[in-house]
Amino acid sequence: MTGHSKPRWLRALNVIFLVVGVSALAIIIHQLGWDKLESAVRRVGFGFVFILLLHLGDVALDSFILQRCAGTHGASTGYRVFLHASLAGHAINEAVPFNSVGEVTKYNLMREHIPGHAAAAALVVQNLIRFVTMSVFIAMAAPVTLLILEPSRVATIALIITSAVFIIAGSVSLWLLFRGIGELPLTIARKVGFSADRVDRWRNKWGEVAGHWETVAGNGVRLRSAWLASIIARSLALAESALILHYLGVDNLFAMALLTMANYQVVVWATSFIPFQAGTTEGGAYFLYKAVGLSAQLGVVVELIRRTRRAAFIALGVLLLAVKSVRPPRSEES
Repeated sequence: MTGHSKPRWLRALNVIFLVVGVSALAIIIHQLGWDKLESAVRRVGFGFVFILLLHLGDVALDSFILQRCAGTHGASTGYRVFLHASLAGHAINEAVPFNSVGEVTKYNLMREHIPGHAAAAALVVQNLIRFVTMSVFIAMAAPVTLLILEPSRVATIALIITSAVFIIAGSVSLWLLFRGIGELPLTIARKVGFSADRVDRWRNKWGEVAGHWETVAGNGVRLRSAWLASIIARSLALAESALILHYLGVDNLFAMALLTMANYQVVVWATSFIPFQAGTTEGGAYFLYKAVGLSAQLGVVVELIRRTRRAAFIALGVLLLAVKSVRPPRSEES
């Protein structure tokens, strides 16, 4: 397949994100310190390797979803393109506030191999599928916790509210996946001050993105395999939490793993504006574990182990981005 050229400013962005990723990795290691990183790994021993493999499987399945959402362009492009893009983008998302800047990195790397409209639409559809699936898992946390554990009254109310919010949010996202958003982005661009001429120039490009989005959403075979992969990916994330808790000797593994994963994801989304979620996931886990009658310090240890895993994947993604930044684009064979 012939590589797709892209503007120089997009290539420059990769270099900028590379610098950001390296800097973020250095800051995270400095914040935690080698002692805490080593201590976190020692708590789970060789199990840390399995934790890394479970998370790698999660990202690998997301890469498969991305390839499926690229439609015929994805089918004619090697899976490795999407895996590299996902790993590099995942690293930037972990390192930069708002957990979305990495999507630009994914777009840049995919655009070397597939048209820009297909790359953009694939990212939109993949993120909608991912969000809907995660919303189901988060919504499940409330009934499972109430059936198996004995949370405090405040925690019970918070769980019920959170479950309701994500049932609604997931339903809206599912509706958007199949119905699309029409020309809403163009309307917003016009309202925030972009000129009518500029918006008109964007209309054709957005039409291509929306058209690809509609095509993928209407392809039952591709969509079913993407949904299945998303469910398995989220199950691997759940298994990662369960494995950490297993090594820490926690009982009621399924309920606590589901609650831990849901709490972590909600806290990450709610505090995405804070660089590296500094202290937020640990704080959220501290109060969560206290609310369900477990050691609050145990929740902090769980998140320190997870933060160590995050640092490892930032390092891996930054390394791949570095290789991609210095290597000229080349064609990929499926």
